[in-house]
Amino acid sequence: MNAMDPAEVRMAAVYSGLSYQHGVLDREKFRKRLEILPVCTLPETNLFVYDVLILPRGTDQEILYRVRDKIAAYLDSGKIVISFGEVTNKWLPACTWDGVKPEDDEPLTIHHRHPVILDNLKPDDLHWHKGATGWCCHGHFIAPEGAEILVTNMLGDPVMYIDRHSTKGVILAASQLDAICHSYHLIKGADVLLNNILRWAKEESIKIKKGKTNG
Repeated sequence: MNAMDPAEVRMAAVYSGLSYQHGVLDREKFRKRLEILPVCTLPETNLFVYDVLILPRGTDQEILYRVRDKIAAYLDSGKIVISFGEVTNKWLPACTWDGVKPEDDEPLTIHHRHPVILDNLKPDDLHWHKGATGWCCHGHFIAPEGAEILVTNMLGDPVMYIDRHSTKGVILAASQLDAICHSYHLIKGADVLLNNILRWAKEESIKIKKGKTNG
């Protein structure tokens, strides 16, 4: 493929030195699809060479806040950002993390069955935080206006949404559904979701590029 081929999609995942990030990102099937960016290199990295940027749960929020303008510019160039877990600093455009409540740990509801992201997944496949060994919770969001809400807690608070309106790019934000961490723990639903998201990101990026190409 030449550099201008819209079917060529470069995806990068940020690595913060956590065991579950390494355990998943170092798997052969992901090494072939994802380039790894150490989190400490973000300030000097040219993000614009990548079409998709993935921020696993546990990514250093202070560094992300430091490069928030860079992330916003990246999105406004028509790129895709996928964020897993809490967003405790205002580094992701229009994303409001709304803290945690017990319902976030309880069974989740599929609000809109996305044909790719939620393919072959039932609500029970997404209920990874069952409270068996204590409360493990990554909270929920207040979704930005116009967002496509995919999954909520039982109260209707979003835990995963797509935002195509706040920037010129696309944001996929997921709090409870921290697929990389739970794929590391061999939860089948997490592995399916992660693979679905990567497939969606590639297809979405190709659509964006073709839209630009066709004016």
